[in-house]
Amino acid sequence: MPLFDLNQTPVKMVKLKRVDNEQEIHKLISDNLETILGVKFLASEYPFSDGRIDTLGIDDNNSPVIIEYKKTKSSDVILQALFYKNWLVDHKADFKLLCREKLGENVQIDWSNPRVIIIAQEFNKWDKFAIQQMGGNIELKEYKLYEDNRLYLEDLVVKEEKPGKPGEIPKDIESYIKNRQPRDNVEAIFRMLIQKIEEISTDIRSIVAKTVISYRTTRNFASVQLYKTVVRVHLTFGEVPEQTGVFSKVYPNRKHCHLDVKDESKIDVALKMIRKAYEDTL
Repeated sequence: MPLFDLNQTPVKMVKLKRVDNEQEIHKLISDNLETILGVKFLASEYPFSDGRIDTLGIDDNNSPVIIEYKKTKSSDVILQALFYKNWLVDHKADFKLLCREKLGENVQIDWSNPRVIIIAQEFNKWDKFAIQQMGGNIELKEYKLYEDNRLYLEDLVVKEEKPGKPGEIPKDIESYIKNRQPRDNVEAIFRMLIQKIEEISTDIRSIVAKTVISYRTTRNFASVQLYKTVVRVHLTFGEVPEQTGVFSKVYPNRKHCHLDVKDESKIDVALKMIRKAYEDTL
C-alpha cells in the first residue's frame, strides 16, 4: 500500500528506501526495541553453539523473545524459528542469567509463552501458510522503510479463529475466570470488558497467563486482572492522559496507569482509556 505526503500540493507518494544490509534495520529496531515492539533489550548478536541470535529480549508479559532479521526471502525461515524456540526452552538457565545481569535479580520470567519474531522485507506465501497452520508464538513481521525515514511494520500472523458461538468466551479464559474465583458481579464486569476489548479491532491479540490477560498489537497496551472484588486494568500509553483522576495509580515515567473497576458505572471510562491505549500503539 503506497504512502502519501499530504504536506505537499499536489500530494506526493513517498518512495521506499532500499535496504541493502539487514544490519541497518537490525540496529534501527534494536535501538528502539521497547518503543517499537514492547520488548526490553537484553543482547544483540548473542553467541551460542550453532551461531548467533540477532536479538534477545523479554516482553511486557515477562515472556522471553528472540528476534531475527532477514534481508531477503528465505526457504528455511520457519525451521530456523522452530530451532531458536527450542534452543530458548532448552537453555532457561542461560536466559535467566542474562536477564539478571541486565535487569536485576528480581526479574520474573514466564516460560508459558516464549516468542520468536522474524522481521523481513517480504515473506513467501509458504511461510505465511506454515505459520497459520502451526500457531504458537512464532511471528512474521514485514517492514517497509521509506525515504523520509518512516518505518512501517505489518504483523502477518493471522488471528486464530476461536471455535464456538459468537460472543462465547474461549476455554482458556473460562479456566482463568474459574481459577480466580471472583464474585458474580465482578465476573460480569470482567466478561463485558474483555468482550468489548476484542471488538475494538481484529489486529488485537490476547495472551492468557496465570494471573492476567494481556492485549497487544505490536506491543502490550492493556492487561486485565481479575480479583474477587475488583477488575484491575493496567494500561500503557504513548503519553499519560490528562484525566489522571480516573486512575487508581499513575506511573508517569513509565506512562503506565492502573484503573480499578468495581461496579458497572466505571465500565465506560475503562473502555475509553483502553481504546486510547490501543490507539497509542498505532
